Amino acid sequence: MKKLVTLCLFAFVMLLGTQAVSAQSKTEINKRAEASAKKLQQLLKFDNDVLSQVYEAYKEFVDKQNTIEKTNNAGSEEYNKNQALIQERLSKMIKTALNDKELYNRYLIATDQPGAKASKNTSQGRTSNTPPKRG
Repeated sequence: MKKLVTLCLFAFVMLLGTQAVSAQSKTEINKRAEASAKKLQQLLKFDNDVLSQVYEAYKEFVDKQNTIEKTNNAGSEEYNKNQALIQERLSKMIKTALNDKELYNRYLIATDQPGAKASKNTSQGRTSNTPPKRG
């Protein structure tokens, strides 16, 4: 009888420990997603409705990224394939959230992603990170 009670108690403690680790993981995911969304908001200057959508996109991305890192060996074919898939999904979600070609192009430039088109500012010898010359 003592062994059964001890076993049940041990299982209960393990269950509580697993839930605490899961909660910490979710908190970290939320913090990383919020930081990424806020940084993008500062760069692109969009409103809070868009911020909410971008946050959800990053939250999903970070969660999937953590899962991929736990289940695949870094550098493996499966790992690279899954990383490409979640990056594509993030890009589509961001594009939907921004809902503006110019804003999305600025996102591509800011995040160094392929497909960005040079804007008027970059064609004048200026990169997206340098302020315009005031004269």
